[in-house]
Amino acid sequence: MARNIRSTPWLGRALFLCCHGAAAQTITVVPSDPVAGQPVSALLSQPFDCAAPQPTLSAQTATSFTFDSILPSGIVNCAVVPMPPPATSNFSVDLGNLATGSYTVNWHIYINQMPPLLQSTATTNFVVAPGTSAPGQPGAAATPTLSVWAMLALGLACLVLGMCGLRQRSR
Repeated sequence: MARNIRSTPWLGRALFLCCHGAAAQTITVVPSDPVAGQPVSALLSQPFDCAAPQPTLSAQTATSFTFDSILPSGIVNCAVVPMPPPATSNFSVDLGNLATGSYTVNWHIYINQMPPLLQSTATTNFVVAPGTSAPGQPGAAATPTLSVWAMLALGLACLVLGMCGLRQRSR
C-alpha cells in the first residue's frame, strides 16, 4: 500500500507533463481555404476562462497579425458562469479582405502584472489563393464577359440612340 501512495505524485506529474498541451490555445482561419478578395477571420480559442478578454490587435504588417490577451491576475469573481461551463472561450477577429499571399497570425496571452508575464502563445500560417473567375464562387474576380470591341460597339450604339433622342426633343 505504501508503494502506491509514493507512486501517486509521480503518476500525477507524468500525466500533467503528458497532457498539459491538450488544452492549449488554438487559432483557426475561417474560411479554411481563403481566396483573394474574400473576407477572412480567425477564431481564437483557449481553455474556458470567464474573465478572458477579447484579444486586441497589437501589431500588423503586410503579411502578419499579432493579437494580445491580458488576463487579470489574482482572484477573479466572474459575474456569470454558464452551467455546465463550456470547454473553451472563443473569440472571432476580422482579418479583412486579403490579397494573394502567405500570412501569419500570432496570439499571445499575458497575465496582468508588472511587467506582463507571457503565459502562452500560438501561431498559425495560412495561404490566400488567387481569386478565380468561376461564376458564383466566393472571392471570384469580376471579369467582363464581352470583348473590348463589343464594349466599344455597345457604347457607340448608346451614343447614337442618345443623340437621336435629343434630336427628336429639339423639333
